Amino acid sequence: MAGKNLFMPAIYHPTQMKKTLLCLLLFFLVHTISFCQNIKNFPGYAKSLKINFTPPKGFTVVDCDSYYRPGNSMLLNSFFYELQSTSDSMVINFTILDLSHVNDSLKQRVSPSNTFSKNLDFLQAAQTEADVKENKLEFYADAESKKIFNADNALSFKLRNNNPYKNKYPYCQVILLHKKDRADIWIYYWYNDGNKPKLESAIRQTKGILKFVE
Repeated sequence: MAGKNLFMPAIYHPTQMKKTLLCLLLFFLVHTISFCQNIKNFPGYAKSLKINFTPPKGFTVVDCDSYYRPGNSMLLNSFFYELQSTSDSMVINFTILDLSHVNDSLKQRVSPSNTFSKNLDFLQAAQTEADVKENKLEFYADAESKKIFNADNALSFKLRNNNPYKNKYPYCQVILLHKKDRADIWIYYWYNDGNKPKLESAIRQTKGILKFVE
């Protein structure tokens, strides 16, 4: 993975930041609540968005129909699908945001003072969710992003998290994939002190399990 870093932008005025985050929250909820409640066949849903899903070996499917708030973040994460390692209890969650029906003009009317772009909002969301201590996003090189994920953009960051997932997993590494006008894919790798040394191995093992199809 390339070593490019994206540093956090200048701090916004508190009122403007609150408006922006509230709009992102409403946007995320509108596009995820109905999906999370209705999607029972994740592979089929992924296929409908022209995303190929290849279940990884060594993981089992776990029922997932809940929401999770990382802690400091105002954004509410909605997980569509969950896998658990059969060897070290590491958990992987997926969320897919369908961009094909996102209307930037409609979002602009909701908050006229902000500029929205469905093909750039993933960056602002990542900056909001990233661990402020790390203060960076790591981008995959274009060639690697294309080869592994067939994505226009792929990046990785440590989640800013004060609320351990399921009271067991205090740490999370996120891989975020973006395909222009089609979808954003969030992949969450949850781990604890016991399986932390196996994180990189798990990411290598499962890299490419979700890949955009031309």
